[in-house]
Amino acid sequence: MPDKVYYQVDGGSENTAKAVLAICFLIVARGLTKKFVITRLIVGHTHEDIDALFGKIWEYIKEEMALTPQAYERLILKALSKPNRPVKVVDIFAVPDYKSLLDELVCDNLSNYIKEEETQLQFTFESVPVCEDYPFGVKV
Repeated sequence: MPDKVYYQVDGGSENTAKAVLAICFLIVARGLTKKFVITRLIVGHTHEDIDALFGKIWEYIKEEMALTPQAYERLILKALSKPNRPVKVVDIFAVPDYKSLLDELVCDNLSNYIKEEETQLQFTFESVPVCEDYPFGVKV
């Protein structure tokens, strides 16, 4: 993974659920990246940054037909590939139930971080040396 990961999500509370934040923490704690920034768009936003990419895919495939996941993958590759920008499609067959594992580990005093005036729109998880204040080497 790159040294810094930026992850933008829409305003839905499921996108910044405690389990999602715990996975961001875990990614940094495991040394997969040095910094992970998750940004939640405000309620009523118009577009996410990735919407432009979806628009490119739609423009390319609107006249095509994809009857199988493999055909859809080929169309995505054709729509987005350029000589200096290789594209890779990753097909996920199963998603492990990390939530059940992480629910036990996430502190219970985390509350109202996604409610009204107390809403947090950005969380940053950054690798730091392990010490008394940061026993897992992650500063949030």
